Amino acid sequence: MTTVANVPIVIGSGPQMIQNLGPDTIYVGGPSVTAETGFTVKIGETFAMLYNGTPSYAVSAGNSDVRRLPGGSGMYASP
Repeated sequence: MTTVANVPIVIGSGPQMIQNLGPDTIYVGGPSVTAETGFTVKIGETFAMLYNGTPSYAVSAGNSDVRRLPGGSGMYASP
């Protein structure tokens, strides 16, 4: 688990799944990401990142916990 606060922190360059565990909304973008410029990830939301060759960063208004699953994930039929 990674804690995201009010200073942009590297969350990786993908591929990976990212889940915002809260308690605040996080914003994802480049090294100078802000609430105004970032991709919004609300509490409980999950998104997939593809490899883009450059690190992505996240910022939050408070201290939010972020779960990272490097390598991504898939959806499979039940055994």
